[in-house]
Amino acid sequence: DQAGRRTAAMAPLQQALRLNPDYTEALFLLASWCDEAGNTAAAQEHYARVIATAPKPQAALAANNLGCLLDRLGRQAEAEACFRRAIALRPRHCQSWLNLGGCLIN
Repeated sequence: DQAGRRTAAMAPLQQALRLNPDYTEALFLLASWCDEAGNTAAAQEHYARVIATAPKPQAALAANNLGCLLDRLGRQAEAEACFRRAIALRPRHCQSWLNLGGCLIN
């Protein structure tokens, strides 16, 4: 099942991060997994690290995902800021625009 495969994949992912703590692809994947598992605090921390260290396209995706997480938590002002950050980093990313609109409606 998905949870079992994710658990098995955690060891290599953690090893990659031990070798390179700023490996943004691994941090992004870890953030996504933490979010899916309901560990929102860890997801926020990992997304924030990606936003701070990754190239613009990946940082924009992390900002968008963090915005979605914050929006689900009812933290609309913070979510809006994340969506706007994502748009500033990658203005043609349609999903960030759509998510910003949804956030503003809430």
